[in-house]
Amino acid sequence: MEKDFLALDTVVTCVFNYPQCFDAEEYAHLYTPLRRERIARASLASVKMQSAAAELAYLAARKLAGIGDGGACYSYAENGRPVISGGFISMTHTEGCGAAAVSSVPVGVDAEKLRDLDLRIAQRMLIKDELAVLDRADDKPGTLLSYWTAKEACAKLSGEGIPALSRLSYDRGQGSVYDAAGGKTYSVDQRRLALSNPFGEVLLAVCTERSAAHILAVFNDAETIAAYVEAHGDSRNA
Repeated sequence: MEKDFLALDTVVTCVFNYPQCFDAEEYAHLYTPLRRERIARASLASVKMQSAAAELAYLAARKLAGIGDGGACYSYAENGRPVISGGFISMTHTEGCGAAAVSSVPVGVDAEKLRDLDLRIAQRMLIKDELAVLDRADDKPGTLLSYWTAKEACAKLSGEGIPALSRLSYDRGQGSVYDAAGGKTYSVDQRRLALSNPFGEVLLAVCTERSAAHILAVFNDAETIAAYVEAHGDSRNA
């Protein structure tokens, strides 16, 4: 790990709530080569924006974490999990938002726009006790998304993805996810954030293998996050 990286057990998460007018190609000179290729291959403008937003969030998180320019590029493991030399990263995006976490400990991040869901999916991803909580909840879509983001962040950390969700249990009060198969308990930091109009709100979950200090930065326009990424000097003192 680079000598100027974050202190042990610390996670830096950056969120870019992009506006409707966000032009993904305008900031292509900032992206890593891998991300430029992915954005170029995307056929839908909405997909390009989400992918670019996650990339800018990653670059901002890397800078805030104090990783030198040599650590900008990442690759993907066979299970699709992004990897970086000297630390851990995770990225996610949804309509109106891209987010990324850079950490000294294994990390998974998920963001979901708050919206109505088909509650039938709860039968496939929630355990019995969670279904009971959902049944009593006044805000069922929000409650289901709370479980979804926490479990998805944990599944991203492990690299297992969607198949792992049904065996995970999320304790919303304790902020932890328990994996019955592996006998492990993960720590989850979950927050509700406002998005740029007209996107509404997003639920963000950051999962780590153990309790960690969380640093969160939120950017609401492309000019600000791009200027931050390009700024010289120690960003932690900016």
